[in-house]
Amino acid sequence: HTVYGNIIANCNGNAFMLGGGRNLNIYNNIIINCDKAFFYDARSRNGAMDPDYWFEHSREGLDMYTHLLESPWQSEAWQTAYPYMADLSLNYSDPNNPDFIPNPADSKINSNIIIYNKLNLGDIDKKVKKYSDISGNPIYALYKMDSIFADYQNGNYHLREDSKVFNKIPDFENIPLEKIGRIAK
Repeated sequence: HTVYGNIIANCNGNAFMLGGGRNLNIYNNIIINCDKAFFYDARSRNGAMDPDYWFEHSREGLDMYTHLLESPWQSEAWQTAYPYMADLSLNYSDPNNPDFIPNPADSKINSNIIIYNKLNLGDIDKKVKKYSDISGNPIYALYKMDSIFADYQNGNYHLREDSKVFNKIPDFENIPLEKIGRIAK
């Protein structure tokens, strides 16, 4: 579950809508002038713990829970392919364990550049912040775009060599713009 190397600009809504998932790795993206950079809720956990919550699917005995038990997620093949699943827990009496399956845990949202005048990341549930790493995502006002990008007005979103972004994200990799979009043959 990795998302990287995207430029998301001028969207009405969320650049990234993360519906309560876990083990998400979102990095090295540029988000420009979107209503919110991130929306990341804890719907699975909230649904598992609150009988009145709208997302009931992860509650013990209901469809997501039942489908998980019917799948081979604890088999050797799955454990080899997805080693992080070996420690996951279905113990509903210990919901504060980060390995409790419905928790929005072990995600990393780092090294994304956000450019928006509201100067915030968006809506990120406090449980996400508790169980995952949401850090190192500098936010800049729109008027700073000239000092960040080589020539954004003509579609060149490569970072300038002297961009202050590199002070906050030294390993940010320029997105290969020449490989994005239609390519004539």
